[in-house]
Amino acid sequence: IRLGFHLIYGDQKFKLQPIAYQILLEPATVIAKSMRQRQVTSYEVVRAYIGRLKSVQSYLNVYVDERFEEALDEARKVDELLDNKDSFSDQYSEERIPFLGVPFAIKESMQFIGFHNSTGIAARENIIATETATFVENMLKSGVILLCNTNIKFSGQNSLYGTTNNPYNLTRIVGGSSGGAGCIVSATGVPFGVGADIGGSIRMSSFINGIFGHKTLPVDAYCVNKLDPEQKLAHRQVVQHFENTYKIHVTPFNRRRYPVSLWSAMMVNGELSSRDFSLAIRDHTAHTNGYLESLKKLFFRSTYVLATIGLAIVEALLMKHNKRFHKVAHKFYEEIQILLGDDGILFFPTFPQSASVHGQLTLVVAQEI
Repeated sequence: IRLGFHLIYGDQKFKLQPIAYQILLEPATVIAKSMRQRQVTSYEVVRAYIGRLKSVQSYLNVYVDERFEEALDEARKVDELLDNKDSFSDQYSEERIPFLGVPFAIKESMQFIGFHNSTGIAARENIIATETATFVENMLKSGVILLCNTNIKFSGQNSLYGTTNNPYNLTRIVGGSSGGAGCIVSATGVPFGVGADIGGSIRMSSFINGIFGHKTLPVDAYCVNKLDPEQKLAHRQVVQHFENTYKIHVTPFNRRRYPVSLWSAMMVNGELSSRDFSLAIRDHTAHTNGYLESLKKLFFRSTYVLATIGLAIVEALLMKHNKRFHKVAHKFYEEIQILLGDDGILFFPTFPQSASVHGQLTLVVAQEI
C-alpha cells in the first residue's frame, strides 16, 4: 500500500513562505507578557498572524470562517486599555485575564455565533451557530482574540471544505479530526488552537504536525500497532535517554493484536449495537451504509470522502465483536495501570508512522482489521 502511494505522490516537498516576524515563533504566554510590558502591541501581533494566515491558506486550506477585521478592532481596544494605566483595574490583571490580546483559533465543530458548525458533515452543511459554546466563552474571558475556526474531519478531509494539507508536505495528512487545529499552529497561523479528542484527535494531529498537544481528560480510546522502523528507533532513543540520564529501569509490555478493533470497541464503550459514527455523519437522522456509499463513490455520487466511508464500514464490521474486544482492551488497560503504579510514565507511540499521504490511511486501517 505504502509503495503504491509513494509511486503516485513521489517525494514532493513544499516550504511555506519564510516567517516574517519573530513574534510568530513565541509561545502565547510570552506574547501575553510582552504585550503587558508594551514591548509589542496586540494590534501588531494580530495583524502579523492574520497576514500569515492569508499567505498560507491557499496552500493549506486550514480555516473555514474568519473574523479578521473584528479581531483587529478588538486588538485596538486591548491596546487602548493597556496604554491607559490609570484606568487599569484588577479585573484586567494578569491573574484574571492571562491571555489579554493574544489571538487563537477554535475547531469548526465548536460553536461561535455566526460561524459554520457542520463538523464536516454534509447533512449539516448550512448549520450556522446561533450561540457560543460555554468553553469558548470561557476562553474569551481569558482575554484571547478569536481569528477563525479550523477545518475538520478524519485525516483533515471533508466533502464541504476540502482537504487540509500538512505544512511540511502538501501531499501529507494533518491528522483528524483536530487536524486543522494542529496544522494552523504548526504553520504559525496562531500561537495556540483548541481541538477535541475522543480517540486520538489532539494527540495524532499534534504528532503529525510536529507540535505539542495536551489532552486534559484521561486516555479513553487509543491503540497503535506495527511501528515503522523510524518510530521504533525514536522510541529506543527516548528509552535510552531516560535509562542513561536518570538511571531508571524501563519495562516493556507486549503489544496487542487487532489495534483498530480494540480502539473501536473502546470508542463505543463495548456496546454491541452502537453505531454512533454512521449515525453522526447523517446528523443523527439515519445510519449511513458504508458499502452503499463506497459504491456511489465509484460513480462520484457520494457526498462523503473515502476516510469517512471507510470508518462507517469499519464500525459495521466490528459491531458484533465490540463486547469481546472491549473486555480485551479493558484487561490491557488494567495491566498498564499495574505497571505504572502511582508514579510511572508511559512511553507510547502516538502513531505507527510519520504523516501518511492523502488517502493512504484508510487502506492502512482496513489492512489492520
